[in-house]
Amino acid sequence: FLKREIAHLLRFYQDIVQHAKHDDYFALLSPKFSYKTGVMAQEVKEFIQNHSNQDVYLFNPYPMHAYAFQNVWQQAKVHHPEILSLVDRLFNTVGMDFQTAATHRHHLHQVVYCNYWVAKKSFFDQYIPFLVTLDQATENMPAEQREEYFAMTNYKTQACCYPFIFERLLTTYLWMHTNV
Repeated sequence: FLKREIAHLLRFYQDIVQHAKHDDYFALLSPKFSYKTGVMAQEVKEFIQNHSNQDVYLFNPYPMHAYAFQNVWQQAKVHHPEILSLVDRLFNTVGMDFQTAATHRHHLHQVVYCNYWVAKKSFFDQYIPFLVTLDQATENMPAEQREEYFAMTNYKTQACCYPFIFERLLTTYLWMHTNV
């Protein structure tokens, strides 16, 4: 419940994606996808069939945020002020060189604030271990620290920080691995 779509994504990869062909595309989209993006799932499928030259496609319902904020973490801070210290601790725990306070700029073509993306299995094969490493780090933290990731945060429905951290990790992963 608390991990929301991230738990579904990890299970989806394990049960389906990891057994697929290298160039097959997959997505796990929210029921709110069409409402938020104005794009129907069939349109996404047709677009990718006609332009299947990318490993990952992002569908950002909030592209204006890429101009208003330096990066996804600065945008997150507006809604969840505690998130930056949690993200920094998480990356530090796994020994990855990343700091939310760094002045890195996320560009429009690598920004997504929710799990609205489609990718080849080959991309999933690279990205999922990154997610699993960070997910396991939260699980292995001392109880007091772990509870901070699952404490309720300001949101329109009951939610904790964990999904708001993990839905922004794709942008961070793209930035870390392409340095665009």
